Amino acid sequence: MSNLAVTLSQSGKLKEAEELKQQVLKARIEAFGTSHPDTIQAMSNLAATLWIAGRLEEAEELDQQVLKAQIEAFGNSHPDTIQAMSNH
Repeated sequence: MSNLAVTLSQSGKLKEAEELKQQVLKARIEAFGTSHPDTIQAMSNLAATLWIAGRLEEAEELDQQVLKAQIEAFGNSHPDTIQAMSNH
């Protein structure tokens, strides 16, 4: 599902990509919880799609959640946390 969502994003089908990425995020939260790296990545992917679609406030809010989750899961110096910091 995640790969299809990326393809849809790259094809400019942002609404479909967003819907699929929301499904992926929901499934990962249900399967792994909110602190799992795959869930955090799904949040980040959805935020990127929102940003591309021009929904900057929603993207920023989700990016804030990603950063918080990264810090809680891995600490401030982990490469994924530093990447999340650069997304702001």
